[in-house]
Amino acid sequence: MNPHDHKQNAAASSPDAAAAVKNTAAVKNTAAVNTAAGSAVPEEHGESFVWPKGLKRTKSREAVMEELRKELLPVTALYLCEKLQQGKEPIWLSTIYRVLESFVEKNVVVKSMPTDSTMAVYEWNRHTHMHYAVCVDCHSMVPIRDCPFEYSIPPVADGDFHIVGHNLELFGYCDKCFRKKEEQ
Repeated sequence: MNPHDHKQNAAASSPDAAAAVKNTAAVKNTAAVNTAAGSAVPEEHGESFVWPKGLKRTKSREAVMEELRKELLPVTALYLCEKLQQGKEPIWLSTIYRVLESFVEKNVVVKSMPTDSTMAVYEWNRHTHMHYAVCVDCHSMVPIRDCPFEYSIPPVADGDFHIVGHNLELFGYCDKCFRKKEEQ
């Protein structure tokens, strides 16, 4: 059995397989729109990169790192697996998960769990504060440029609490889905 067959079997047995494929397509569509709109940045995103200390450099890790650094938006491990299957040496989905988790531990990758999904998404840590608006229909993600909490943290009812971070997701309809909904 080759890794590609294993990936398909794993995806087919998952209750979120349809959502994962839909989410993958939404991410691809959003990236294409961003590229067409001229907001895409060079492959390296103008950043310098030093391999994480204590992490052995392997072909699998290098392949995942290279592919993830190209992405402008968070992606699922399944999406990365599909992209990497097109390469010379296929990588198992389980290997991709292990590589991503090791990158998360070294703080070079940010893992988040969108509220409307049971699948985590991963993005290269560019050390910028980002939030996303998520379409409730096609699950495409659009970056939110300004964080409402960047300069002012709302008071917590019990004053004995020290906030160290936050997550913010906005839900709604992308323009394409909004127009489709209006036509119905």
